[in-house]
Amino acid sequence: MLFLHKCWRCLAVIALLTSTSLAVAVTPVAQQHSIPNTPVLNQAGDDLRFYNDLIKGRTVAINFVFTRCGMVCPLLGFRFGQLRQQLDKTPNAAVQLISISTDPNYDTPARMQAWAEQFHTGAGWTQVTGNKQDIDHLLKSLKAFSADKQDHSSLVLLIDDQRNEWKWIDGASDPQVIQDALAAWRAPDQAAVESSR
Repeated sequence: MLFLHKCWRCLAVIALLTSTSLAVAVTPVAQQHSIPNTPVLNQAGDDLRFYNDLIKGRTVAINFVFTRCGMVCPLLGFRFGQLRQQLDKTPNAAVQLISISTDPNYDTPARMQAWAEQFHTGAGWTQVTGNKQDIDHLLKSLKAFSADKQDHSSLVLLIDDQRNEWKWIDGASDPQVIQDALAAWRAPDQAAVESSR
């Protein structure tokens, strides 16, 4: 555990040093999407329905992690922690963060909560686990399933449910890249408000 603790701190430092030069592709996914109303558990152990309780009508950023991962997952968590802090300081940025476990048999709600607390989680960041069959079905619907949890996606999936639009972004990228992609969705709405005045 000590090694893994040091490992994620090293990855975080590397990410900070390289973030200004990191080239990140923002990949829009132009198609109709169907997100299942899968039963899931959040970090408090509450029974939720994934679509109704976490996605419907919202703008969300989703990453895919598991708590025993010692390589990319700590960096993904670190970046989400940074992003959450930035979003909390941004007016009109009503964006929810969601981390879905790719190892639900091991990742209990308490383990997911403890994992995220390393990265200063708070309101607006939900950790999701549940029955393996249900989570596998959910991951497949989000185009993020891998039979081997070690090979899970390191991308962040952005969803604007009102527009039914998805974008994929490198999860190791600077949080500002994600914020810029989210802002691009908000820009037409803000322009419409301004023109109506």
